[in-house]
Amino acid sequence: PAADKAYRIVLDAIAAGSVPAGTLLTEGAVAEAIGMSRTPVREAFLRLSTEGLLDLYPKRGAIVTAPSEAETDELLEARAMFETSAVSWIAARGVPDGLEATLRGHLDAQQVAADALEFARSDRALHEAIVAAGANSIANSLFAQTGPRLLRYWHRPAEHAEDRARMAAEHGELVELVLAADAPGFAAKLDQHIDGVRGR
Repeated sequence: PAADKAYRIVLDAIAAGSVPAGTLLTEGAVAEAIGMSRTPVREAFLRLSTEGLLDLYPKRGAIVTAPSEAETDELLEARAMFETSAVSWIAARGVPDGLEATLRGHLDAQQVAADALEFARSDRALHEAIVAAGANSIANSLFAQTGPRLLRYWHRPAEHAEDRARMAAEHGELVELVLAADAPGFAAKLDQHIDGVRGR
């Protein structure tokens, strides 16, 4: 659908920083730039607003939000909470069939990612797959809502190839802990991983 395409284009631009925080976007300008009518762009703006990436101003357009340091910390804390809970549920319920192939597929995508945005997308997909494997539909739905903001955050530390390689290796360690249903080990490694990325 056109609205989904418009959403993806604007989200990628925000995540990659080509449309930085504070930028005023108008429906007309975006529609012209991507070759669409204003209606799908308007729908994309509304969706991005509910996800916290745009502030809407009637008759003017939308301004790209600037996440505060406190908001970023809360976002990463929430991510850790959802993922560690999911691995605890996996430990209690068993590793789902097909999970290993899914997670290793995301790891493979990270190894060949051509740029930071592609890497950030596969990073987001990997962590969403871990939460989904916990088989708690409410947690899965709530965690998915953080995806666009995590995509924007995770693009920054993935800008350099050597950092992407380091993060991919750390993701590999996290995947092994998930597949072993080692909830305490996963929690400790995830905290270490997030702290390391924060410092980059």
